[in-house]
Amino acid sequence: MNTSLISSQTVELVSRLTGQNLRKEDITPPILFLAALITVLLGVINADGTVGAEEKQQLATTLKELIPANN
Repeated sequence: MNTSLISSQTVELVSRLTGQNLRKEDITPPILFLAALITVLLGVINADGTVGAEEKQQLATTLKELIPANN
């Protein structure tokens, strides 16, 4: 992947979303996809102003299915 297209702001945002101190080289297409997915899912969850237990559980289930267990 051409990392020259990834800005420092992107690295900072993805680092905050993942809770890890990432480098430009760590940003891969799957990581970018997951960051975008998490952002969209959180927006949908918060759209009505409340976050229910069922919504939290669905988000956790979705993320567990997408993120390998060894990460």
